Amino acid sequence: MVQIESVTAVENAEAILATPGVAGCWLGPADLAFSMGVHPRDQRSSEQHIRALEQVLVACRNTGKAPGIAAMNHEDAVARAADGWRFINAGADTQLLGDAAAAAIRKVGLAKPNLTDQSRTTNY
Repeated sequence: MVQIESVTAVENAEAILATPGVAGCWLGPADLAFSMGVHPRDQRSSEQHIRALEQVLVACRNTGKAPGIAAMNHEDAVARAADGWRFINAGADTQLLGDAAAAAIRKVGLAKPNLTDQSRTTNY
């Protein structure tokens, strides 16, 4: 597997994927967005970013290689699979752990503190 995470890598994706011994690619959409001057939160609405992902998918199809991508969460993973990606994670470890911790707190019946509420004064 090779990583495709820059504009240069996208431009050369087919040649990279045609390299003997390369089984597929892993695309980091946030890193790719940064290399394009696009904020990662805007990647789904950036035509440039969308075209770059499509270019990598075409390169994978043309070379018979597995296309992989990092998804933001399980909903994004489903959408990426529908786009044609086949090797997909379902979120970052920190997000998954945070979601599990929040679910455990709710299940136990403890209130999750509002960490953005600056009016609270806590003395620890």
